[in-house]
Amino acid sequence: MDAYTRDHLNVLKGDQSTLDHPGTRNIAAVYSTDDYDNPVMDSHWAKIGDTVTLRYVEEFEFYDPFTGEVLDPKNIPDDQPYRTRAIKYRDIDYTVTALVDVPYPLSYRYYGSDEFILNDQTFIQDSSTSSIMLYAFDMQDEAAVQNMETFLADATQNELSSYDFESKATYAAEFEDFRNMFLMLGGVLSFIVGLVGMLNFFNAVLTGIICRMLWIKKNSPISCSRLGCLLLEKKKTDILSDVRGTPEGIRTPDLLVRSQTLYPAELPAHFAVPFADCFYIISCHDQEVKKFFLVFLKFCGAIFVAFN
Repeated sequence: MDAYTRDHLNVLKGDQSTLDHPGTRNIAAVYSTDDYDNPVMDSHWAKIGDTVTLRYVEEFEFYDPFTGEVLDPKNIPDDQPYRTRAIKYRDIDYTVTALVDVPYPLSYRYYGSDEFILNDQTFIQDSSTSSIMLYAFDMQDEAAVQNMETFLADATQNELSSYDFESKATYAAEFEDFRNMFLMLGGVLSFIVGLVGMLNFFNAVLTGIICRMLWIKKNSPISCSRLGCLLLEKKKTDILSDVRGTPEGIRTPDLLVRSQTLYPAELPAHFAVPFADCFYIISCHDQEVKKFFLVFLKFCGAIFVAFN
């Protein structure tokens, strides 16, 4: 890794700047973390000060694992089992000077045992290659980011199909897809709940209308004009003697008086008229309610004076 990438690593122990010391071969051991970003200290065997030997293979051969016969790599049959072994290599010793954790965006996207990090120049020199495995960089502004996104997308899809790249836009697009999934599920569930509620509402309304129509048809109620004639023929005293106030069992007289006093417009007094095995509820006028309240108030005052 280059210095810029290594500056974004999480150093668990030691000093990673020692990887850049000239004339030395220092290396950093990579440790893993759990789901809460806590380092797992037994995930690697290498400790500070340990010596690690890396083998750089320059030439290897294919051979039959059963007979040991060396095979020609250009003429290996499809059903022929084979293995590889190094025949020309170099072993180089390194000293562990730091224990680090590699964040996922900077990782190689694969995991295994014995992971180490070298300085990029040391890796190029010892491996005799002309490139490093990972290169990360920042952009100056959003316009540059968009241009680089377009360039890398075209390069990795056409010219360098074996390569891949990731950026903040990649993670933003993944998060947006994740959020849209919940929005879609929430919208569908909300629509289902709303549809069920509307169907229940229309069902209740239609059921009430149908039941009311059946009740009217069954009981054949009298019209308002006939009820008015009936009330004129019936004496006022008989009406008051038959049913006065609300039917029994609905509310107490005390609750009736307080309700009519506090809410005379919302809860006017009622009286019922029996006719054809049914009770017809008739509401009183506000003036009659107020007269009754005055009479009741005088009655309570007389009782108070009598006891005092």
